[in-house]
Amino acid sequence: PGDRSQDPLRQDPAPRPRAVSEPGQFLGDYTLVGLLGKGAMGEVWLAEHQRGERVALKLMSGELEAESQATARFAREIEILAGLDHPGIACARSGLERAGDRLYYAMELVLGRNLAAVLDAGGPLDPVQATTLTRDVLGALQAAHEAGVVHRDVKPSNVLLDRRGRARLTDFGLARAGNRSRLTMDAAVLGTPAY
Repeated sequence: PGDRSQDPLRQDPAPRPRAVSEPGQFLGDYTLVGLLGKGAMGEVWLAEHQRGERVALKLMSGELEAESQATARFAREIEILAGLDHPGIACARSGLERAGDRLYYAMELVLGRNLAAVLDAGGPLDPVQATTLTRDVLGALQAAHEAGVVHRDVKPSNVLLDRRGRARLTDFGLARAGNRSRLTMDAAVLGTPAY
């Protein structure tokens, strides 16, 4: 019989769970359309609900789901977002959901680029635009702080600029809400220290 490792018809005895996301894939009531970005916790996809609404779908990385602390942080992020209501914060459109082996939730779709991409492409902002964006982000942070939430990872890549040029704060994955239980040790460095 010889070496079967090169046999194209050879199949693994048990199919592996599908951890890779791709356009056209269904997750619950959503169809993945295109990848918007990747981060430490997973991926963000443009997705369409079966009713036709387009959203940003945040999928937790399959490798992280085995870590209970990472899963708790992902669940806490959507819980925090659900409690925030401000035009400068990309809001939640669903609760935490599971489809097969994937955890995910839907967020408001903000069409535009993140501030890091804008700065990379065009250099420093003019003073009027910089002031306006800073005001927008500070307004979002004030609303979060009034709700007892500290973002802990404010940086240009976590600020989306919508098509009208307004700033929208995103990625509350490292946020801390009030006196809830801590998911990090006191000495741990969180976020992006340069910011």
